[in-house]
Amino acid sequence: MKKILIILVALFSFLYVKADVIKMQSTEFALKLYDYETQRWNDWSDWKDCSVLIVINTDNDTFTIYSSQIQQYDIYKYGDQGVSDGQDGKLWYFDCVNEDGLRCAVRLRIQSDGARQLYVDFSDASWVYNVYIK
Repeated sequence: MKKILIILVALFSFLYVKADVIKMQSTEFALKLYDYETQRWNDWSDWKDCSVLIVINTDNDTFTIYSSQIQQYDIYKYGDQGVSDGQDGKLWYFDCVNEDGLRCAVRLRIQSDGARQLYVDFSDASWVYNVYIK
C-alpha cells in the first residue's frame, strides 16, 4: 500500500510540473504609462487590490487575463526561459500579440522568496499583477 501511495504522489507531482494549463490568481495591480511629451516613462502607480484569474495555456500558446475587460494574448515566440533578473529572481519572456493585433511582451517573474509577478508590456503602457499559482 505504501508503494502505491508513493507512486501516485510521484505521478501527480510529475503531471503538475508538466501541466499545459497554469492558473494564477492576482492579488494586486499596478500600472505605468509612457509620456510622449517628456519622452519618459511615468513612475509605477500605487498597488491596487484586485482579484483576477490569469490562465496560461501552452497547448494553445495563449495567456488570458479575466479582468473586467478580458485580455487575450497569443504567444508567437517563447523567449529566454528562467534567466536571472539581477535581483536573485528568474524571468520568463513571451512575445505576444493581443486581440487587436498589437505586439507586446509578457513576463513572468519569480523572486527568490517565491513571490510571483506577471507583467504585460506595450510600447506605451505596462501593467503588473502580483499573482500566486492556484
